[in-house]
Amino acid sequence: MSSLVFAPVTTADAAQLLAWRTSERVTRYMRTDFDGTVEGQANWIESRVGAAGFRHWVVRRGDTPFAYLSMQIDSSGKTADWAYYIGNEDMLMLGAYVPLAFHNKWVFDFGYEATFADVAEENEAVRKLHASHGYVDLSREPNGIDKPYLRCDIIRMRLGAEQWKQDFKPFHRFVADWTD
Repeated sequence: MSSLVFAPVTTADAAQLLAWRTSERVTRYMRTDFDGTVEGQANWIESRVGAAGFRHWVVRRGDTPFAYLSMQIDSSGKTADWAYYIGNEDMLMLGAYVPLAFHNKWVFDFGYEATFADVAEENEAVRKLHASHGYVDLSREPNGIDKPYLRCDIIRMRLGAEQWKQDFKPFHRFVADWTD
């Protein structure tokens, strides 16, 4: 699926990211709700430039942006926490391809030993998707999401690079273009 492009987030993406981040479907399973402005979103994007170990991208198919992905690399450079969401409602079906392209990039090109994802217990679709890609549950954060409309645990999941390399070879063909 090489028509996916991961491009670094810029302040020009602020309005799009704000619209996605504040949508009911996306914000439901996030730790916090966000009630900000485009200017505030742009300021946040600027604050992340050069932040130690932090990287993030807007994912596009062709010219159409549809997802956001972020990662925090640990100080050893061998593991990373990551998260993503599909913001474009018309492109939800591409949600399964984003993690595949991500894992292939970070395992094969950068030699990561493991990736970690924190997933809301109630977000069964993403938990099942991650499990189908080899993630295993590591721990549970009780009431990691505590909002007036949703209270649930956060499940910490892990995917080891060796497992990805050995057990998920059919997924190795899913790559994307990563721009600087």
